[in-house]
Amino acid sequence: MMKDGIFGVASSLLLFALLVVALVFNYVKDKDLILLELKNERESVLILSKETFRELQKVVEQDLTLLASSYAHHLDDPRSLALLFQDLLNARENLYLQARVIDQDGMEKIRVDHKGSKIITAKASDLQNKSSRTYFVEALATPKGNTYWSNIDLNIEQGVIQTPFIATTRAAKIITDKQDERIGIVILNLDLNNLYQKVNTFVESRNLEFIHTDNQGYFLYHRNDELRWGNVLPDRERATITENIGQDIMPILAKTQTIKDKSGSILSMQYSPQNGLYSGFIAVSTPAKRINSAISNLQYHYLIYFLLISAFSIALLFITIRYQKIKGQHQQQIIHSLSEAKSGAEFKSRFLANMSHEIRTPLNAIVGMLFLIKNDSPTESQLKLINTLESSCGHLLSIVNDILDYSKIDSNMLRLEQEDFHLHEILDNVAGMSRQLSKDKDIQVLTSISDGIISELSGDAFRLTQILINLISNAIKFTSEGHVTLDIETVEQDNVVLAKFTVTDTGCGMSEETIELIRNPFQQADTSTTRRFGGTGLGISIVDQLTKLMGGSIAIKSTINEGSTFVVELPFSRSKTKVQYRAYDEIDFKKLNVLVVDDDNVAREYLTSILNSFGCQVTSFATGEDSLAFYQQSIMAGKKIHLIFMDWRLPGKDGLSIAKKITELSSDKKPVIIMETAYGREVMREAGFSDSINQLLVKPITPSDVFDVVNEQLSLIKNKDIKQSIALSPTQFDADVLKGIHVLVVDDNRVNQTVCGKILAKLGATFEVADNGAEAIELLELNHDAYNVVLMDMQMPVLDGVEATKILRTMPIFKDLPIIALTANVGKEDIDICLNAGMNDYASKPIEANKLAKLISQHNNTLAKN
Repeated sequence: MMKDGIFGVASSLLLFALLVVALVFNYVKDKDLILLELKNERESVLILSKETFRELQKVVEQDLTLLASSYAHHLDDPRSLALLFQDLLNARENLYLQARVIDQDGMEKIRVDHKGSKIITAKASDLQNKSSRTYFVEALATPKGNTYWSNIDLNIEQGVIQTPFIATTRAAKIITDKQDERIGIVILNLDLNNLYQKVNTFVESRNLEFIHTDNQGYFLYHRNDELRWGNVLPDRERATITENIGQDIMPILAKTQTIKDKSGSILSMQYSPQNGLYSGFIAVSTPAKRINSAISNLQYHYLIYFLLISAFSIALLFITIRYQKIKGQHQQQIIHSLSEAKSGAEFKSRFLANMSHEIRTPLNAIVGMLFLIKNDSPTESQLKLINTLESSCGHLLSIVNDILDYSKIDSNMLRLEQEDFHLHEILDNVAGMSRQLSKDKDIQVLTSISDGIISELSGDAFRLTQILINLISNAIKFTSEGHVTLDIETVEQDNVVLAKFTVTDTGCGMSEETIELIRNPFQQADTSTTRRFGGTGLGISIVDQLTKLMGGSIAIKSTINEGSTFVVELPFSRSKTKVQYRAYDEIDFKKLNVLVVDDDNVAREYLTSILNSFGCQVTSFATGEDSLAFYQQSIMAGKKIHLIFMDWRLPGKDGLSIAKKITELSSDKKPVIIMETAYGREVMREAGFSDSINQLLVKPITPSDVFDVVNEQLSLIKNKDIKQSIALSPTQFDADVLKGIHVLVVDDNRVNQTVCGKILAKLGATFEVADNGAEAIELLELNHDAYNVVLMDMQMPVLDGVEATKILRTMPIFKDLPIIALTANVGKEDIDICLNAGMNDYASKPIEANKLAKLISQHNNTLAKN
């Protein structure tokens, strides 16, 4: 209890101290706020005051322009000019003391004086020569079109300063004749007393004070009359703004416009060096009395606050002891809850990662066995069953990947990579996946790339691919007919490349409520969505989370029964190194005449734009009959059509029929016919593939797809050896593609050993098996020249694949031996562990034979070259 009492007293004293500190802090803050409000008030009044000067100066300059032009055009009628001058002085009331015209020799030509209530035009005998006056010399030297302003001083009559004092200045403008030659000046003497009175009245109404000085700092207007006109009155020559402030003002103005004078008043000040009504220093001042009053009032209120805090401190002493005890109990409960939540999240992530590995391992065996059965001459009915099983395995794998990815995001365990990549390569990968997803649907999947796109970027290419595949697969899933389009744009600003990816579909669409719903994990439009379309409901949620993680944004627009649009904007930087990819501009396609036939307007325009970008001469039609007629006309006109891109499904006669007729019409000018289809190679085979077709393109078609096929066929045309290059077989491979290659398979799972071994045997390779990393090292050391490639599982007893690889890389004889990881852990961090350990590449489970063959061939060839 004593400890609690001491702790309570200490807490109360600490609380009291904190409250006092907070009180002082708030007092300083409120004091600064008062000073800021006073400053803002001064500055707004200063701006309005200066604007009054500026408006008057504008009026004077307009009057000068009027008088100058009137004089130049009415030289023969001096009486009318004098009347004009009189009217101006009358109209401006007490603004002008005098208006004159002085010729270039200094002789007054017209002079109108405002004396009392009378306006008097001087007789010719009273006109004087002013050629020696400074203001005349300076005004006559002023550039044409500019206005000359003299310094502001006191009005002088017959050599004596007029009293009461009248603040005056002269404004003049050059007069030119019809040949634009100088013939004199028009000059106005201004009475500024009314201006000063007007501004001061406005400023004083806000409990502020107005100050105006000349460029030397002498007061032209000040609340204290005794300080004015030090520039002309010798007894006031020390009355300057510098003297009033107590230091040189110009260095201060270079840093701030707020200055404090000796009396404690605070000034907001602006300086204008050029001649004019508001030249010199114009300032608005908050009197020291007003400042002190405001601060004293604030101090009074805070003194009351301090007394209240002090009075309640004793009572808080007892409350604090109990409060601290309860607070400590609550804190312990919160810490315990947070710890449990964190442990639960980590356990969930580890559990899901382990489950992913455990699911992939038997899934690898299933996929491998299906591959072996599929390539063992199954019947047609068996082949359909195998295809169904393969599709189900792929679906299961995508579900496992979605759950694993979301778990990592949810646990803040997902890390982004920074690597250089080529955007077109990403789009090729996305297009390949889109073909698989859309092969059984009557939809077009199109990719549109804007001109001048920045394609060599740096960022997380893997996550970008994941975002695009998720968006497109989602669009394909909910679109039964029509289009799914991917549009790509890039904009660079401040060394950041903002990539905009827009996925649009013509599917079932969504309501606003549904759009908000699908952003949440494990949510779909309704329960019927899962029954109709399947899926976990994680796709858009993962896209949303990845986009935010990458510093981007996602917007969704949708209309029910019309379709949806997903817009993802992601920031990247330009790649620091050159990223190798196809160069479209290296091949000249300009001599190719190409015919595009597609009844779908979007698909037709998209393919036409790609071909046009390569420089081809493109003609397009929506029907096969129109294209056939055009082709017949071209033959008769002697024009050669080199390439024809023909959609399969056309209204009327289909693409195969039209292709046959074109082939029958052709002789030595037979074109290359490329068939487009969104239905896949198997469907084409079932429909009866025609010998008239040279190449098949499965939609979605990317620019690189078009480039490859045109380039290939262009080469054939040049060689006069046009052959069919289409491959309509299912996932076939060269049975001897790995012939002569001896592989060491390192895996502790007997089923995986069997599957992997049979796949290698089908590919023509020979192999041996090791159950763990230690056994693999032993086999390699016994006969280090026997193996071309090692397939190494990551997780094994005794010695796992990562540690085994590290040991092998320390041995000089194995530093170049290709080691490919076999892993069911497909996270980026897992792959990095493999590569950092010294492995050359990785193959994710379940293993695909074609990918495995490609990896082994690639690294075996690299070793052979080395």
